[in-house]
Amino acid sequence: MTHPQTRRQLLQISRGLRNFALPLSELPTVPMLLQRLDLRDHELFEEFCAFSARKWKELPATEMAKLFRNTEDYHLLHATKGTALCRLVASLTETIQRREL
Repeated sequence: MTHPQTRRQLLQISRGLRNFALPLSELPTVPMLLQRLDLRDHELFEEFCAFSARKWKELPATEMAKLFRNTEDYHLLHATKGTALCRLVASLTETIQRREL
C-alpha cells in the first residue's frame, strides 16, 4: 500500500501532466520517481510521454539529457510498445513528424 502523502503527490503529478500544468523543472524527475516507487502505471507514463511531446522544445538541453537518462533507467516494459525510453522517443518523434508536414 502506498503512503497517503505519496498517493497525493502522484495524483498531483498525474493532474499536472494531464492538464499540461506540471512545472517543466519537475519533468525530468518523473521517471526517476516512478522507478523509485516501483510504480508500473502505463496510463500515467502515457500522460508523461504526451506532456513531454508537447513541452520538449521548452526544456534546456541539459534537462532533456536528464529526461532521457532518467527514462532510460525506468524499467517499465509495455508488451507491444517496448521500453520506457522507446515509448518516450516515439512520442517525441510523432510530434516532430507532425511539425514537418
